[in-house]
Amino acid sequence: MLVHIIADYGFGDLAFSEVVQRIRLYLPDAEPILTPVPPFATLAAGFCIA
Repeated sequence: MLVHIIADYGFGDLAFSEVVQRIRLYLPDAEPILTPVPPFATLAAGFCIA
């Protein structure tokens, strides 16, 4: 199962790791794909979601 995570924190931030750990706890077969956008860039996040 592919899980696409779009967030406004970078790859080095521990928040990405926390989110991935929690997803893998409940969905062990999930394959998370991480996509960072700049902070408060709602337009960029919207384009990624679309």
